[in-house]
Amino acid sequence: MKKTVIGLILILGLTAGGANAQKVTGGLKANANMSNFILSDINDLESKMKAGGSLGGFVTFDLGGKFALQPELLLNMNSSEFKNAGVKGDFTYWGLEAPIYLLGKIDAGDDRVYLGVGPYIGLGLSAQNKVGGTKYNLYEKNEAGDMLMQRFDFGFGAMATYEFDFRMFISGSYRIGVVNALDSDSRGKMLPQTVSVGIGYKF
Repeated sequence: MKKTVIGLILILGLTAGGANAQKVTGGLKANANMSNFILSDINDLESKMKAGGSLGGFVTFDLGGKFALQPELLLNMNSSEFKNAGVKGDFTYWGLEAPIYLLGKIDAGDDRVYLGVGPYIGLGLSAQNKVGGTKYNLYEKNEAGDMLMQRFDFGFGAMATYEFDFRMFISGSYRIGVVNALDSDSRGKMLPQTVSVGIGYKF
């Protein structure tokens, strides 16, 4: 799976570099988000969305005409609530995320609308679940060298952006992971999903 993801990113990067892009721009963005996990084959466990946020930057390669390629790098703080047999826990995650969107551009007078889809990869920096007054490090290895949750994430996203003629923009996105967040030996599945809205500025 990891080799497939790396190969996909390299292909997209070479496409952007060799497409004779007419224009390259960059910018910064800040998002507010809501996130949780889609659960399957796990009894008595619920996951509810809570608020988080992200900060990052992006580069947009204009491919000419109505299309562009936009890789991003975001620092995410996601949170959600776990409820296991009536006992609540607060989940907090910090990680890096790199989406790559293929964008279609629609002119709206002097403004522009971008619609995009594409894959993303993620790397968890920390993940903990707080139950009562006790915090549990979900990346801590047990005696066998295994972790309850894995750090690697891969999935797909969709985004929409409205860019004003003075280069500020508002955007929204949805991303869902396709890699089980639990360790490889687990029979249950936890797939992360995130909904975000934000603002930014393009240089």
